[in-house]
Amino acid sequence: IRAMDKKDSKSAEADNPFSQYYAQLIHQQNMLQDSIRTGTYQHAIFKNSVDFEGKVVLDVGTGTGILAFFAAQAGAKKVYAVEASSIADQAKILMKSNKMEHIVEIIKGKIEEITLPEKVDIIISEPIGFLLVHERMLETYVKARDKFLKEDGIMFPTLGTIFFSPVTCDALHQEQMSKACFWENKDLYGMDVSILKEK
Repeated sequence: IRAMDKKDSKSAEADNPFSQYYAQLIHQQNMLQDSIRTGTYQHAIFKNSVDFEGKVVLDVGTGTGILAFFAAQAGAKKVYAVEASSIADQAKILMKSNKMEHIVEIIKGKIEEITLPEKVDIIISEPIGFLLVHERMLETYVKARDKFLKEDGIMFPTLGTIFFSPVTCDALHQEQMSKACFWENKDLYGMDVSILKEK
């Protein structure tokens, strides 16, 4: 097994669907426009500003840097905002144009591969995907805790709850069944695609 060089590392990033997805401004826009998500984080950070005042913060998966920005507004003395995708370049532009570059330092890289000059008091992140785990950010969030959080440090968020409720929806059932049978179609706009069913 050989070590990856910079070219291999860039290739691995290009092959990672999450890096590609989150590097796109349209997907960042969707998250920023989610007022429940973004507003809840802003409210939680501002309501707990005493936890941020004068503290060192790590934002895991910063994206455009909105949570890092909130932490700086809440009084953090330093925010390390880490982002694996190329959207980190846009986050740097945003911090500079909003006069936060002296507090918020955007670091392009993976939590597993970066170093910080100090341990942090708080780790913030939006690690929650569908059913909490879909985006696979929880593992990175925990790695950040183990690697960078001070012994008496805190994490935002600290817990999550999954609620399940049975539901019956004939339209949704039919939609899913048609997806399941899609490759059995012998007349898709006149084309027989059933040959690919086993692929």
